Amino acid sequence: MTAEGRPPEFPSGQSARTSLSLRISSLDMAFENPQEEVMYINALCKVTEPIIHRNSGTIADIFSGDYTRAFFGVFPGQTDHILQAVTTALELREALVDFQEIKWQVRFGIGVNTGEVVHGNIGSPEQLHYGISGQPGRQADFLAEAAASNVRSNLMIGENTLKALPENYLRAELFLLQTPRSTIRTYIVFGLQESESFHPLFGILGKG
Repeated sequence: MTAEGRPPEFPSGQSARTSLSLRISSLDMAFENPQEEVMYINALCKVTEPIIHRNSGTIADIFSGDYTRAFFGVFPGQTDHILQAVTTALELREALVDFQEIKWQVRFGIGVNTGEVVHGNIGSPEQLHYGISGQPGRQADFLAEAAASNVRSNLMIGENTLKALPENYLRAELFLLQTPRSTIRTYIVFGLQESESFHPLFGILGKG
């Protein structure tokens, strides 16, 4: 909401967008009390939100402690939303390595997916939230959930996302993911092609 209590002025409609979902695994079991959990979430937002905004992402304003969701390509003319979302995912993964090592050891997973969605303000006139609706956005959540428990990489992207990137941009491997409705072709991402040093649990550690 704006300072005047109105919903933000985001465009609405139906079009191809790229969704990013950051999943924090077993958050309810990681902390002894709610105050410590809130402190963790606030610290996490200070790390993740500047990265998302720097890459022209829009953060969903329906808050869930287990998930941070962002959308790319919200505004007209953002034709490079797929690259922006993948860049964000790689930067988030690297930043969260340092974040975890400082104090917390909560596992996380990141999912990125591209497809046709309905986007705009959702809810009643008393409380509107900006968000998207559609299977591609839900699949980003499935990808993040699977990535959080994958021992080889904690970043997974959808097939449409990978196909739209420059050839040989990422080091990625096909992974068939079973969702409640179907089996989808996804890709485990190990890093950029030129990045040689990679930790399978946490992400990119630097170039060799």
